[in-house]
Amino acid sequence: MQVLNSSFRDIYAGGYVFKHDNIVYRCINKAYKENYDFLISSGLYDKLVMDEILVSHEEISNIEQFNMFSDDVYKIIKPIQLPYISYPYEWSFHQLKDAALLTLKVLLEALKYNMILKDATAFNIQFYKGRPIFIDTLSFEKYNEGSVWQAYSQFCRHFLAPLALIAYCDYRMYNLSINFLDGIPLDYASKLLPLKTIFKAGGGLLMHLHLNSKIHQKAVKDSGNHKQLHLKKQSLLNLIENLINTVSNIHYNTSKGQSNWNGYYSFTNYDKEAFHTKENLLLEFINKCDSKYKVVDLGANNGHFSRIVSHQYPESIIISSDLDYHAVDENYKLIQSDEKYKNIYPVITDLTNPAASIGWANTERDSFIERIKNSDITLALALIHHITITNNVPFNKFAEFFASFTKYLIIEWVPKDDSQTMKILDEKIGDYSYYTSENFEQAFGRHFVILEKVAIENTKRTIYLMKLK
Repeated sequence: MQVLNSSFRDIYAGGYVFKHDNIVYRCINKAYKENYDFLISSGLYDKLVMDEILVSHEEISNIEQFNMFSDDVYKIIKPIQLPYISYPYEWSFHQLKDAALLTLKVLLEALKYNMILKDATAFNIQFYKGRPIFIDTLSFEKYNEGSVWQAYSQFCRHFLAPLALIAYCDYRMYNLSINFLDGIPLDYASKLLPLKTIFKAGGGLLMHLHLNSKIHQKAVKDSGNHKQLHLKKQSLLNLIENLINTVSNIHYNTSKGQSNWNGYYSFTNYDKEAFHTKENLLLEFINKCDSKYKVVDLGANNGHFSRIVSHQYPESIIISSDLDYHAVDENYKLIQSDEKYKNIYPVITDLTNPAASIGWANTERDSFIERIKNSDITLALALIHHITITNNVPFNKFAEFFASFTKYLIIEWVPKDDSQTMKILDEKIGDYSYYTSENFEQAFGRHFVILEKVAIENTKRTIYLMKLK
């Protein structure tokens, strides 16, 4: 049994998540017995599962198999196994917005059954089958009439602050979330936001962010005064409805965002025939791989080739990663619009600085590389010139990178005289004579066997199929 590092904070309270034989389980402590039993008996669990907004689980009768020598254990449950875990600092605007609205939807439903969410962290949400889903079964507790929502400020830090900063300051503000794992401090967000936001989002930002930050600061100063707050249930419901309206009224059009690669496929140097040839070659190469469940598409842009793979191999999961914020958001919205692409997981990733292992002891949240380990196939299409020339990463380092997590590699060689490479070289100073297909093959050949390579007709490019040695 291995307790997951992301779950240790609740180990003496409600319970924790652990792995056994590579399967994820959740231990429920006796301290949470009353709340868990009420969640199940009240009908709330069944309603949320039926609405597909809470992960379902099964109770395990034979807990002796886990060798858990503790009198605190009440139950062991086995939730549905999520194929891929992503984090809020890897989500685009509409992913975060949908996650926020789902949290509030779960909260409203819980109150109908006299329960409430004791926390509102964005880490309670994952994406599954193309939609956000609530994963923390132990977040529910009985609601007492007159109680305030203790997680209100946490919700505003995790969701409202980053959404407002992205929409009204700069999309790159999403990066703040990686430095503030319990949400962006409201006073900090209030200082960064322009004055006009007082009147934006239906006036909700004034109440839930600007004034909330002042109230929170005052509460910290008056921490010695333990005045009990009371809030009628209807007032609480009004607060939540106002939060829903506020979040819904925050808009950011990522399709028109300033971006180097947004709309990339509209100005690529491929003609239609060559582009179609590339699509067919990709599928032919994937078909030759003996395992194809976990596919990683690096530099996926808006996910065009991820969708090609998804359509052909609906039983696979595809982690569709790109540096470009706007392209990832477009990818997510395209997935939302079509049921057949629900096995794609879009994430924002800078391959030259991918999400690291962070949090307590640098182990609480796994790195991007750790989460894509043991991939069956990795796609690196039209990527190598950006990494090797733009970012000065040598071929051998790039090859080592792929060898650390994937079995098969489908990579596109883009030569120096390709029009896209020439654009990059026009902005660079230095000697790039090393950038040859011979040096590329030699470096990658140290880690991979080159199974096949095919030149793409009407282009200067070549696609390689490689297998880890």
